[in-house]
Amino acid sequence: MGTPAPDSLKRLVDHFDQNRKVFLSGDYKEEQLSTPKTPLEQESIQRQIAVTDRAIDAMVYELYELTEEETGIVEGWRK
Repeated sequence: MGTPAPDSLKRLVDHFDQNRKVFLSGDYKEEQLSTPKTPLEQESIQRQIAVTDRAIDAMVYELYELTEEETGIVEGWRK
């Protein structure tokens, strides 16, 4: 069945599943989400999202054992 998923990817999926269960339960309230109050907080959250997105991408590329050329095609910087 191929290479097993890295532990970091497994932790990410587990974290997602836990949050999804809370979201789908009756215990979830929209107020629980923290809302950035200043432009600095908004920028910080945007940076955290960008870092997380890059980490997820790297884990997926590793999971599928993509070469640098294949990664470039996916990312759009190589044709």
